[in-house]
Amino acid sequence: MTHPAITRLDQLGIGRSRLVVDSRAVKPGDVFAAFPGHSNDGRRYIESAVRAGAAAVFVQPGEGCSQDAAGAAPVIAIENLARNIGAVADEFYGRPSQSLRVVGVTGTNGKTTVASWLAQAYDTLAGKRGSAGMIGTLGSGLLARLEPSANTTPDAASVQTTLRELLDAGARSVAMEVSSHALDQGRVSGVRFDATVFTNLTQDHLDYHQTMEAYGAAKAKLFTDYPTKHRIVNADDDFGARMIARKLPQTVSYGMNAGLVRSHIARSSEYGMQLVIASPWGELDIATTVIGRFNAYNMTAVAATLLSQGFDPESVTAALARVNAAAGRMQRVTSSIERQAQPTVYVDYAHTPDALAKALSTLRDAGAKRLVAVFGCGGDRDRTKRSQMGDIAATLADSVLITSDNPRSESPESITADIEAGVPTPRRNRAQIIVDRREAIHHAIANAGPNDVILVAGKGHEDYQEVAGVRHHFSDVEVAQQALNVYAAREVSHAH
Repeated sequence: MTHPAITRLDQLGIGRSRLVVDSRAVKPGDVFAAFPGHSNDGRRYIESAVRAGAAAVFVQPGEGCSQDAAGAAPVIAIENLARNIGAVADEFYGRPSQSLRVVGVTGTNGKTTVASWLAQAYDTLAGKRGSAGMIGTLGSGLLARLEPSANTTPDAASVQTTLRELLDAGARSVAMEVSSHALDQGRVSGVRFDATVFTNLTQDHLDYHQTMEAYGAAKAKLFTDYPTKHRIVNADDDFGARMIARKLPQTVSYGMNAGLVRSHIARSSEYGMQLVIASPWGELDIATTVIGRFNAYNMTAVAATLLSQGFDPESVTAALARVNAAAGRMQRVTSSIERQAQPTVYVDYAHTPDALAKALSTLRDAGAKRLVAVFGCGGDRDRTKRSQMGDIAATLADSVLITSDNPRSESPESITADIEAGVPTPRRNRAQIIVDRREAIHHAIANAGPNDVILVAGKGHEDYQEVAGVRHHFSDVEVAQQALNVYAAREVSHAH
C-alpha cells in the first residue's frame, strides 16, 4: 500500500527526483524532509530549502514547526517522520531494495573487508564489472567508482537515494556496512535485506553506547528488526554464539572452531594463505593473497553468505581466489624502486584494541622477526581503549612509535600520554612518542632493517588528518611510500 504522503505528492503532480534531509543539499525540484534530528531540527531550515528550489516539504508536525516558512511550496505533514523517514524514502524511490540483492554487514571489525569482498565476488559471479555496489567506510557507489561518504552508514534517506542510483546504474547486488550507530538511529529502516552478516563484537564506540551490552543490543537489531532471508553469524564470537542460541530462522553459523560453515588455514606465508572451508554445500579450497587469521574469518563469512544465497561451491571458490584486500586493510606498501631490499610495510585501519592485537599477531605469525608498530588514537572518542592499545602494542611489537591519529579537538600530546600510560614499565624502552605522524612513519622506516616488518595502524584508507576541526590532506599509504622511496634510494647509493 502506497504511503499517503507519496500519493499526495503524485496527486499534486510533483516529480520524485530526490528526497533530501539536509537543506544545504537541496536542488530545484527536490522534496525536503524536515524533522527533529539528533543534534539539529530540520524544520528550522524549511525556508532556506524552499529558497533553494524545494518543490514540496514533508514535515513532522508538532512544536517548533511553522508551515508558513514554506511559502508557496506544498507542505505534507507526516506523523513521526524522524522515525519513519526510511520507509517514506523507500516508497518515494519505488522500493529499490526489492529489486536488489542487498547484504548488510555489522560487527566491530571486518565490516569493510567483508562488504568489499562480497561486492568483488558479485562482480566476478555476474561475469561483468558494474553489477555490484557498495555502501560503507570506503564510500558509496559501484565498486569501481566509490564516492566518499561522511559516515559508515549514511542517513536513512541517503541510503535509499543510493540504492535507487545503484539500481539505475545497473547494479544487481549491494554490499552495505551497517554501523551500530546506524542501527541505533534507524538509518537502514525501509531496507529489505537478502542477507545480514555478523562479524564480531569487541570494544569500540563506548563513548556513544556507554556499555558493551547496549553496543551488542544495537548490533543485534539487524537480525531481529529487519526483513532478511539469510542470517550469517560468527559462532566463535561470544555475542555471535548468544545470537545463534536464539534460533532465529535461516541462521547460518560460521567459524574456525564451530559453525555450519567451518574453515581452517592449511598453509600460510607473508604472501598469502590456503583456506579450506567445509560446508553443507561442499568443500572450498581457496588460494588467496590476503593474510591473517582475522581475514580467514572474513573470507569464511563471505563464503557462508554466497553459499546460502545459492551460488555453487566451485564458482564461490573461483570468485574468492580473486578478491583483493580492501584499501587500507592490511595493505602492503612498496617503494617504486622495487628491486632494493627494504622493510615490509603494511597500512591497516586497526583502531580498536582487538583489531590492533590481531594485526600485530598476524604479522608475527607470518614470520616477522622484528616487528614495529606506528599508531595513535582518535581524539573525542572512547578514551578507555588508549592505554589498552599502548599495552597491546608494547607486548606484541618489538618497537612502538606512539603518534597522532585524528586528534580532533583534543591535544595530541594528551592522547599520546594516555596511550603511553598503558605501556608496562618493563617494556617502556620499546616505546617512544613522535607526535607528528609523518615524522613517525619516516622515522620507523628509515631506522628499519630490510627484514623488519612495520605496521602503520589506525587510519587505513583515510586521506586526511583532522586536527582542531580542520581536515588536512594526509595518507598513511602515500607517506609510507615516500619513506620507502628514500630508503630504497639510500640502498642504491650504498651499492655504488
